[in-house]
Amino acid sequence: MLNIEREHGLKASLVYLEGFLDERHTNYNDFVSDLIKPKSLLERLFSVMKKSFLDSHSKDSMQYTNSFEKAV
Repeated sequence: MLNIEREHGLKASLVYLEGFLDERHTNYNDFVSDLIKPKSLLERLFSVMKKSFLDSHSKDSMQYTNSFEKAV
């Protein structure tokens, strides 16, 4: 796309992207989501672990925030 944009401009690059997505029967958001989606079993496991870790720390953070607000 960068080469197309350099040679033919932004509009031509966007036309290419639209065609690319149409050929794959998808849209930009779904295409990007698929690119970053974990593929292997190990990647999925780490993704679940990461989500669990972030969720638990988010709850701890909220408890800290509530305690801090009460103290102030």
